[in-house]
Amino acid sequence: MRVQLRGSRAVVLFTIYLVVMTFVLLMIYDNSLGSAYGQTSLATAQSRLQTFYYSTLASLAIVITLVAPSMGAFAIVSEKQRRSLDLVFSAPTEPKYYLVGKLISSYRFVWLLLVLSLPFCAVSVTLGGTTWTQLLITFILYSMYGLVCVSFGLLMSTLCNKVLPAIIWTYAALGCFLLVTGWLVAASSFGPSGSFSQVNPVFSLNPVCYSFVADQKWPVFGYEIPSWILSILMHLIVVKFVVLSAGSMIAPGNSKEIFGLRVHSLVYSSAIFLLVSMSMGPFLVSAMGSSLATTFGSLSGAQGLQVLHGRTLFTMLFVLGIIVVPYLAGFGFNDLRRHRPDGLFNVRETFTGRPSGHLPFLSLLFGLSTLAYCIGSKFPFGPTPLLGLSSSAMTTIVMEFSPFSPYFLMYVLLIFSIWLAAFFSGWYASSKKPILSRGRTISLFFFVLGIILPTAVFLILAGDESRTATGVWSLNPIAGVLCDIHAAKMTGIHSVIVLCIAVLLITITIPQFNKQVSRNS
Repeated sequence: MRVQLRGSRAVVLFTIYLVVMTFVLLMIYDNSLGSAYGQTSLATAQSRLQTFYYSTLASLAIVITLVAPSMGAFAIVSEKQRRSLDLVFSAPTEPKYYLVGKLISSYRFVWLLLVLSLPFCAVSVTLGGTTWTQLLITFILYSMYGLVCVSFGLLMSTLCNKVLPAIIWTYAALGCFLLVTGWLVAASSFGPSGSFSQVNPVFSLNPVCYSFVADQKWPVFGYEIPSWILSILMHLIVVKFVVLSAGSMIAPGNSKEIFGLRVHSLVYSSAIFLLVSMSMGPFLVSAMGSSLATTFGSLSGAQGLQVLHGRTLFTMLFVLGIIVVPYLAGFGFNDLRRHRPDGLFNVRETFTGRPSGHLPFLSLLFGLSTLAYCIGSKFPFGPTPLLGLSSSAMTTIVMEFSPFSPYFLMYVLLIFSIWLAAFFSGWYASSKKPILSRGRTISLFFFVLGIILPTAVFLILAGDESRTATGVWSLNPIAGVLCDIHAAKMTGIHSVIVLCIAVLLITITIPQFNKQVSRNS
């Protein structure tokens, strides 16, 4: 910090930042209040001041999103380009401590931005748009968001060898993170349409909901816990997982970082699925209605609850699959020795990072995540008074869910088939040409070109059929997830089709893979 502030460059950049923020917020203030300030009622003025406060926080979130990821993306790439990374690890320095140091050095920029923007937010406190307590808690949550942004930059910096690809992939990963968390916040928030009267803190990883979380509490087993504490906990879990992932990328050989990453992945994944299932219970019940007699087309209320749980679990496992499966779907001779083929399935290599342990690890991750979700569904917590339900009514409805229901198992089978097909598509590509990046790319393309892109095309070409699952939408593998609830019965058919594709990929991959194994040995 002292070295940075010796010259005039940092001062000039900070001054430009303050001038731009001043200009933007003056425009927002003039648009919100302006000359009509003295002509409005007190209630209207208070509402507009809160709008100004939210706009100030939105501007701050944009600045953090633009600045913080790039700081982390430069950290490791610059060391690679100077060829000093091997020199660092020749000393008794563990990768996790090295990454924590890089994380702190990049994270300081976030707090500089927060401190510089404090006077602008203090205006809202002075005028009555918010309180000091809400502002302080919101700033803490924004600092956690900045920490997440920096950690994403570190991860992509370990994967790339040049600065520009690291920055591009960092912003792409952060964009996906914001899209997923934004959808989760919107899907799990209780209140009128478009409002955040009660934000689920388990999903409050998106900066759009920080100002609402600051003054809310969330019931957990009968105890009212401030939502911002739970939100901070979720942010730290994400940062811990991302830093562990980065550590496994730069760890030489079969180091303990790989073992730690996989163990932490199982623990965090199970914990997140458990918390999501417990906190989504009230929301799914509200989607059903307060009566078990509510019907969904030809499905009963109990069957409808199985479908809603199946769709929720499918969505979570699909996002997890995009993150984990492509990374493990490949092998090659162009990288570390631990990436060379040594077999197809070996339980003893589950936590070593060897290719033969990839499929056992994925199976264990899938099984534990699904099991944690099923357990959490039986112990819901949330604001049942907002739904007009008593605790006994909630318990009655929750007990209608069964993890052995055909309507739930169809979704589990479908997403497991997608995982297998994506995994073996990458392995087939690597077996034809043993390059690690080739298998990972093909596996990622399976998710994008096989699931995501066709869905987007169907929305454009046949948007009117997107709810009824008719016409071209019947060909979509996830039609039972996106369309009306009566389309759930199509999920079983798509599960069998995708499973057949996975089996076909396994059949044609094994001979090629055995050739690579024998060649390696």
